Amino acid sequence: YYSDEDNIREILAEHIINPVQFKKTLEKMLEEGIDTFIEIGPGKTLSGFLKRIDTNKEIKILNISNVETYKNTLSILKGE
Repeated sequence: YYSDEDNIREILAEHIINPVQFKKTLEKMLEEGIDTFIEIGPGKTLSGFLKRIDTNKEIKILNISNVETYKNTLSILKGE
């Protein structure tokens, strides 16, 4: 996680130049108790990564790819 004090320009430039540690980031999020993920856009990249991570935790993956799925996701998050 980044704080307001971090130099975001340098960090973003580093992310463009260096490999992304996406799997490691997802594992850390799961470790910290995050269990709901929202994937925005077509495709299932996030879902695919999460399914490959060996975890016994129940994970909720919501996908937003159009207005209808956006509304559905909001309803789910509100507990409706």
